[in-house]
Formats: sequence, structure tokens, C-alpha cells
Amino acid sequence: MLCRNHTEATRQRHNHTAHLPHGGHTLTTAEYARKYKISTETVRRRIREGRLQAELRDGVYWIKDPEADTTQDDTKTTQPDDTVTTQELLQEKDGRIADLKHELDEKNLQIEEILKQQDQGQQLAAMQQKTIATLTEQNQLLLEDSQEKEEKKVGFWGRLIGQRA
Repeated sequence: MLCRNHTEATRQRHNHTAHLPHGGHTLTTAEYARKYKISTETVRRRIREGRLQAELRDGVYWIKDPEADTTQDDTKTTQPDDTVTTQELLQEKDGRIADLKHELDEKNLQIEEILKQQDQGQQLAAMQQKTIATLTEQNQLLLEDSQEKEEKKVGFWGRLIGQRA
């Protein structure tokens, strides 16, 4: 009894869940998505929006399969529903394409920025290499000059006896 009350309270909190009759065929979100060639996120969104009736049992949404429903009158035409569904799918597709184009534009801007940063990094590295080469050359000249001066230096005993550099 406590479990049933908890389940009903959960169902009331999530108004996108509805009690489905146990008769007929039900599908999980993944099965429904695979069968109707849409993403599982689209299925979940349709459940949240109330466009699909589903029952949450043990953490899994169960959706009644409309194609397996034999209680429907076969004389009804499904043309308007198909048209609406097609239009919804086309709108969803167009929206998704627009989103993807926007993401692509953002990624292209990010790539351009990264390439600029890479170019700047390469320029800095080249300047540093040039600076290192110049400093190395200056150090070599100073070392040679210092060695020449050292060779020309007259020590204490040499000066004592009057030796000149």
C-alpha cells in the first residue's frame, strides 16, 4: 500500500507520466526510438511535453505502441496524424540543423583563434631562438676577449722581475 501511494505521488509530481493499460504492447524509450527512428532524447522530450503517454515503472518509461493497438478503428484515416508528425519532424530537423550550423560556426571561430595563438607561439619561439643565438655569439666573444686578457696578464713574479705584457 505504501509503495502504491508513493508511485501515485510520483506520477502526480511528473504530470507527463500517465497510467497505461497493461493490455497491448508497450516499448521502452530505447525500443520506441529505434522503431520510429528518432533519438531517445526526443522520446523523453515528447514524454515531458505530454505528446507521448508513458508510465514510469522501476525507473523505466513504458510507452504504449500505437501500431500494436488493435482496439483502434481501422476505418479511421491516419493521414492527418502522419502529416502533423511529418511537419513536426521537419520542424525538429530544421531546428536541429540550425543548432548544428550555429555550433559549427562557434567551432570555426574557436579553430581560428587557436590557429592565431599557435602562429603567435611560433613567432615567439623563433624570436627566442634568434635572441639565444645572438647571446651565445656575444658570450663567445667575451670569453675569447677574457682569455686574451688573461694570457696578457703578468703575474706577481713577472712584474717583480720587470716583465711586461
